[in-house]
Amino acid sequence: MYSPIYSFLDLFPFFSHHVLQNSPRLVVIALAQGLSYSTLIYLTTVINKYGCGYLNPAVTLVIMLTNKSHGRYQWGDSGSSDWKRGCFLILAQVVGGCLGAVLVLATIPNSMKGEDVLGTPALNYGSTSTSGFVFEMFGTFFMTWVILCNTCRNRSVISKNVTAPMAIGLATVSLNIFAFPFTGASFNPIRAFAPMLVSWTWNFNMVLYTAAPCIGAMFGMIVYIMAFTNYSMRIGCGYQTNKKD
Repeated sequence: MYSPIYSFLDLFPFFSHHVLQNSPRLVVIALAQGLSYSTLIYLTTVINKYGCGYLNPAVTLVIMLTNKSHGRYQWGDSGSSDWKRGCFLILAQVVGGCLGAVLVLATIPNSMKGEDVLGTPALNYGSTSTSGFVFEMFGTFFMTWVILCNTCRNRSVISKNVTAPMAIGLATVSLNIFAFPFTGASFNPIRAFAPMLVSWTWNFNMVLYTAAPCIGAMFGMIVYIMAFTNYSMRIGCGYQTNKKD
């Protein structure tokens, strides 16, 4: 439900370049992405009892892969296996992201023209595939670490529902100011895949924008588990509910 809204708000600011230039445009894009992400993270965490996917398949995937360590996804009596529910989250994010890109195309017919074709991220200012990979991997690592540290299970409900989205949103703003001029600040596989699919403008950078966030998110998860929790590092989605924090 919220994925298409986030995708739409995320892509929309790209087409303000006819009135904004350089730094002002960068600030507008960073604030739009950060504030929209913060708001929708708040909404998803409030209504979702068994854990949300944070609107990012890379984050959802690493939480699934290491769920046996921390039990962040405890589906309760939902009737679905842990893996099945996690895959449904990723599928919903993919479909929602594509719907958001379609909404941009429907509301801004000229979005297929110009340098920013439907807001598709691209390498700029002399960035190479290697430097772009580092930007995207580091950005996703930092974002994943912020998400996990601010939404851990031993924090109070008020803390998770109020301060966590604020911290995640501010991290998104800072990362966009940091990386947007060079890579488009994707940090999310769907952020690149959805506009490429809808505009049908495929290129090799799709591999970069898919692999780097997943690797960065995994590093973020490993650092979180090893340095900030008492959990042992275990790979797997199933979690024993009688395990103590």
